[in-house]
Amino acid sequence: MLCWLVYACSYIGKLNYAANINSIMDFYKVGHAEAGAVSTFFFFAYGVGQVVNGLLCKKYNIQWIIFFSLLLSGTANLIVGVSTNFSVVKYMWLVNGFSMSILWPSLIRLLSETLSKKDMAKASGIITHNPVALIKFKRAERQSRESLSKGEIVAFLERIKEPKYDEIRQFAYILYFFGMRPCEIDEETHREGDFFITRNRKRKNGKIEYKKIPIPTQAQELIDWDNL
Repeated sequence: MLCWLVYACSYIGKLNYAANINSIMDFYKVGHAEAGAVSTFFFFAYGVGQVVNGLLCKKYNIQWIIFFSLLLSGTANLIVGVSTNFSVVKYMWLVNGFSMSILWPSLIRLLSETLSKKDMAKASGIITHNPVALIKFKRAERQSRESLSKGEIVAFLERIKEPKYDEIRQFAYILYFFGMRPCEIDEETHREGDFFITRNRKRKNGKIEYKKIPIPTQAQELIDWDNL
């Protein structure tokens, strides 16, 4: 349980930057590229550190190295929290990435040395469980199982009739009634009676198939079938 708690704490040290990236960009007045570079620094150090520490963890004093890893990560997070220089943030997150890379191989070694094979399997399952999954999120409430409410559908069908949407109106109808994108409409797309015939573009095995989609009464009235 203590090992799981240690690893759960490491998640806070890993994910807090990404969780606050928009606020960080506003505070430091940096763009997406600069903000994203910080995460690149972290994962570079984390990846390299996993290899290095995976090879060397047998030589460490296991209790002290886990303590040192958490202390170093906490210090890096604290400096990031009070720093007004964005360059400091980048290099502290590099340090944070390397310190986090020490934990996993060290914890696995600790478990393997103190538990039986049977208990080791259970412990590995517990420690690898994402602690974020324990947080209960409230599901978004919705009034129906449809993507759009009835009011939104009426508003869409009325607004699309405005002159400024003349060029895209027919494509909008096709997207709404049949879920098809403009790029899926070609010379093979046509109407046969009360059905809309189009090629199945999702086939990846080279086999040519066609979809036969019933045309709703409202679509029959709104779509200009002769000029698709």
